Amino acid sequence: MRTTPENAHQMPYSPEHLATSRSLDHSAEELYTLRAENSALREAQLASQVEQAALQEAVGRLEQENARLLDTNRQFADILEERWRAKLLRRGSQVSSMPDEILLHIFRSTQPRHHECDPSIVPGPRSRWLEGLRIRKALTLVCKGWTWPATELLYGDIVLRRMGQITALAHTLRLQGHRSPLSVLVKSLRMDCCVVFESCADAVRSDLEFLLRECTNLLSFSFHSHPLFPFSPVQVNGAPFQVNDAQHFDGFNPSWFLEPKPGDAGDLLAERLASRLSTLDLAVTLAKRHVFQVALMLVRATSLTSLSLGRVTSLLPGASHPAIYLPALTTLQVYLDHEPFAEYITTQWRMPRLTALTCLWSGAVPVSLLATHASKLTYLHFHDDPWAARLDESRMLGKKVVLDAPTLLSRLYELCPEIEHLVLPLEQSQLPKLSVVSPTLRYLDIAQGQYPNLQTYKTIALAPGADAPSLESVRFVHVLGSSPWLPTVCHPSLRLPADTGSHKGPLADLSHVPDSPHDDDGLTPHRAPECVDSGGIPHMFPKAFMRQQAWAVADEPVPELEDTSDDEYFPPGWEDHKDEHENEPQPWNGGWACRWAGIVSSASDDAFGFRGYERLVQRTQGWYLGGNITLGRGLLTLP
Repeated sequence: MRTTPENAHQMPYSPEHLATSRSLDHSAEELYTLRAENSALREAQLASQVEQAALQEAVGRLEQENARLLDTNRQFADILEERWRAKLLRRGSQVSSMPDEILLHIFRSTQPRHHECDPSIVPGPRSRWLEGLRIRKALTLVCKGWTWPATELLYGDIVLRRMGQITALAHTLRLQGHRSPLSVLVKSLRMDCCVVFESCADAVRSDLEFLLRECTNLLSFSFHSHPLFPFSPVQVNGAPFQVNDAQHFDGFNPSWFLEPKPGDAGDLLAERLASRLSTLDLAVTLAKRHVFQVALMLVRATSLTSLSLGRVTSLLPGASHPAIYLPALTTLQVYLDHEPFAEYITTQWRMPRLTALTCLWSGAVPVSLLATHASKLTYLHFHDDPWAARLDESRMLGKKVVLDAPTLLSRLYELCPEIEHLVLPLEQSQLPKLSVVSPTLRYLDIAQGQYPNLQTYKTIALAPGADAPSLESVRFVHVLGSSPWLPTVCHPSLRLPADTGSHKGPLADLSHVPDSPHDDDGLTPHRAPECVDSGGIPHMFPKAFMRQQAWAVADEPVPELEDTSDDEYFPPGWEDHKDEHENEPQPWNGGWACRWAGIVSSASDDAFGFRGYERLVQRTQGWYLGGNITLGRGLLTLP
């Protein structure tokens, strides 16, 4: 502090005073102390600087460690987020990342098999086929990854049940342009009871021709006619199909696909037969020119592997039917009740690869046909539908209902040297002496028009002169409606371990099963043995629930008191009036116009025995024109 005159008197000591008051020794000692303190302060400062440098180095090291830990933490966070996203993706879109071929295989497993469902409108809106269709439509809406395989499944098998669906499908394909991606997906086209009305015939015909022209990858074509409508538009008002004024209608089953004119549906179908079509199913009664037209189409069927034809009532008089060569055909199903047609197949057809033959309504063994075409047969089935026989009793007059089985069984090796599976009806008197001669026969199915009988089965035995060393199974097969495919679906090789245990031989061991007390009470056609109601392998069919056992395949009956599956479709108290219509006549009108109730009444007693059919007979009146009516397992659906 600088000394001024004003503040000089305030300082206690002045330099002069200090100089005079302190001695030199004291000054030296104080100087020495101050120097020591200065040195100590410098050392302390140096130590502090060293410590500060160490701290700065530690801080730098810790900052680097912190940065490394932050980076590691960030990496872990990224990994966790990536794994979480991947987990979410696996949960949500793992299936969509699969190849389309695998997805398509999975999607197909969601659909019922063809023998399990009826695609016609008869079963109504709750049918298994419609359930499968709803699933196919829903699969296309799940996600983009599923769109193409689900669309391929949706368009792969198309069933046309109403004439409006033909126009709708054609309109959809036209929107896609020529050779649209959707048209190439169509592999199977089925027309089931698809009735066309005269007022819409031209438009529907044009659209059907468009479908046959565009669907170049078509592998299967099926046509099942409606039984109550004529097969040609010219017959709607013609003499063969007269109806009274109250019941007149102008619908018909289209026969356009049989017309051979260039550009018509028949010519386009023949083009498909000449290219890739491998399956042809025509479930319609054929007569005269229609038989000739079918023969002309089959001349070009070089790729056909499976053929099913409806009943042939007559051939075109004076016409020279062409010779037919089917090099790839392996499966054939035909009606043989018209002898000229059977002779035509025998003499004019060549089928070198035929392995499966189903003969419908064959009153006798077609020896000449078997001698010509059965050299490579492994499956032979003689099927006679008892329900259809009642619908057309005129064909049964003067004809044998049961085949001449002894002739076939004794000459089986001669006629069918490679046969493995034979299905045919036998009379009860023929069962104790089956003279089977075939070293290759493995399965013998005996068709029954009634419920299998345990006591009757126990009488089956091979004749002393029989020679069937490969025979593994002899069983009854309950003929159920139009079911020629029943023995192949319920194949005898599908046997449970209990059926193939210690017992050896073709006949099932039923020694432990007592005879039913009802075997001889006259109710055998309507009552199933107790052992049919449990065990075995169940099979679902459109009109029945079948149960396969080692000794029989039979319809599982629904107990009368337990079948309440159709009660919800009838108003309360309807059973009080069920006797009012029992004695009403059920008139017939030609071969096609009949009261549906009358058909079911005559057929259900012997062939089905369903309570639902009985209720249908009691409830349904008037003509059946294709409404939504469900038949089977006691169900009736009235829209």
